Amino acid sequence: MSKRKFFAPLMGAVVLGLSAYAGYRTYDAYNGVSESDLLLANAEALASDSESGVDVKSCLGITAPCKLSDGSESLGPLVSVSW
Repeated sequence: MSKRKFFAPLMGAVVLGLSAYAGYRTYDAYNGVSESDLLLANAEALASDSESGVDVKSCLGITAPCKLSDGSESLGPLVSVSW
């Protein structure tokens, strides 16, 4: 009877410890994903418009009308891309 009182909490503590360890290892494996240097370089190249010569203008037309390239105005959304 005393063995049962000793081993039941011990086994519970072992199971709890192993579960916590497995959960931490799984969390660490999913949390450790990082972007590669190539992906970051591509994102930086796409974000900078100094080298590409691409000009993107946008206007939602919510607070004021959008001015078009021909000088007219539009109340709707506007996205203009030129290179």
